[in-house]
Amino acid sequence: MYDALLPIVMDSYGQNSRCMPSFLSGLQPAVKELRQRYRTNNVQVDYGQPQIQAAYLLTYYPYYVQQTHHNLSLASQHHHVAHLLRQRNLQVTLLGSGPMPEAAALATYRQKLQFASSLKAISYDLNVHQWRSACQITARLMADLAPNITYKYEGHPLNLAQHHALFPAQWNIQNSQLIIIQNCLNEIYRANLGAFKQNMQFLMNNMAPGSALLLSDLDYHQTSRCLQLLKQLADATPGITTVFDHGDRLLKYENSFSLPFSIRRHLLTGQNGLIPKKWIRQFSLCLLKQ
Repeated sequence: MYDALLPIVMDSYGQNSRCMPSFLSGLQPAVKELRQRYRTNNVQVDYGQPQIQAAYLLTYYPYYVQQTHHNLSLASQHHHVAHLLRQRNLQVTLLGSGPMPEAAALATYRQKLQFASSLKAISYDLNVHQWRSACQITARLMADLAPNITYKYEGHPLNLAQHHALFPAQWNIQNSQLIIIQNCLNEIYRANLGAFKQNMQFLMNNMAPGSALLLSDLDYHQTSRCLQLLKQLADATPGITTVFDHGDRLLKYENSFSLPFSIRRHLLTGQNGLIPKKWIRQFSLCLLKQ
């Protein structure tokens, strides 16, 4: 992951390999700021700042790709989801996905298929315009990591903390085989509980038969309560069944990639708050529309 991601990020920011030490060390303050902001339950980050976005891509994005990949592996233990993920042409709707690490995870997961396939990812995010260049980085990354997959994507602005926010996304929801909401549940749940419940009910009502909904967030105070609420909504919605439920049980697993020497030397040095993340801690829930 890092071997492909780092040169793409460098090039996107107009840097060459000779500039790598200064570029990476220059991101250290942004990494420290992200570390501080992510420690609170009320996460607020200005991702429009170039330094913040670059720091995010190099210090959090790979972990979020692995998070999705882990959840796909769990969900694929259900035969219907396994069949869904093997479809030659797959459309996925991503809600609150930022730079779309979920799409990168899907592509690498499907790369093991022994045939050419296509993936269309439709992203809805409050800050979709701020993430435009990062989504282009994801597309370039997928060309390297999953060359046998034809990838298309589009992005639309959407605020899940507003009532009836998903109505403009209805057609895409109804035509997607997979919907993923990852690492934004905590913020939406806190911002407007009534709107959140209304939008999630709309989502479950409009999912296509045979499609799956994958929900996941990190170890924040509200995450477990949020997923337990969604499980209650699912149980009360006709046609929705549970594939797996880790909404009240924390999943903890070690990251599976090693950091390049340049990242360890100049960015995540292991000192002064620049410690690499070793563990991923998350709650998750997967639902199926029959």
